[in-house]
Amino acid sequence: MFLGRPAVLLLLAWFCVGQRALAQQCPNMEGASANLGRQDASARIEFIRHRMPTARRRAKRWFLGWTLSFTALTAGQLALIPLQDDPESKRTLLVNSGSTALGAAFLAFAPPKVIRHEKRLEAELAAKTDDRCAVLAVAEQLLLSEAEAEQFGQSWLMHGGNVLLNLGAGLLLGLGWDSWQSAWLTTAVGTLVGEVMIWTQPMDATRDLERYRTGKWIGQTARRPTLHVHPVYVRAGGGVGLSGLF
Repeated sequence: MFLGRPAVLLLLAWFCVGQRALAQQCPNMEGASANLGRQDASARIEFIRHRMPTARRRAKRWFLGWTLSFTALTAGQLALIPLQDDPESKRTLLVNSGSTALGAAFLAFAPPKVIRHEKRLEAELAAKTDDRCAVLAVAEQLLLSEAEAEQFGQSWLMHGGNVLLNLGAGLLLGLGWDSWQSAWLTTAVGTLVGEVMIWTQPMDATRDLERYRTGKWIGQTARRPTLHVHPVYVRAGGGVGLSGLF
């Protein structure tokens, strides 16, 4: 079939418009390189979308491990109080259970954001199928908020809060009941456990945001190997688990 010149021009115009619609470019993210601004909106959305399942699983494992551990420690110490004859042991268990209860409450009220962000992004994709730039803006904001939360989770404020909480528990035992041996042990162990929790928090969003801003990730899906330490409790006892991503 022979097409005249007007028909050919019309087909070329339609093809060019269609390609621009498919390869939509959106405003660059603040602080990102020019490479990112040149990337297609769908590719940028897919990068953020692709990293979420792995980040969610790792964050959820860390969150549940520590929340359940603190909850179990709180319940176990409270259950042991009536069984103790020594008043000092009762006071120590009571103070320690209060510290672990605060740890569990903090995690319960401030879980990692990526745990709920995956569903939100999928909802945005379903609701705004034609406006890729609007979806991308939401996706980038989700990634940015996750990274900021992770950085706060390992900030000097968190380290300082951990030290102050456990120091307060120790001073309560020492100054309140003159139980200085229990006070020093409570402070040392509590601070150590808190620091392990802080430093084992997954930092996927922080690394992914840094990589995303470079705009040099097309075709790259490999993640860097990481190791994480987390408490493990089973019916026969407990211990420390070591998990990795390679």
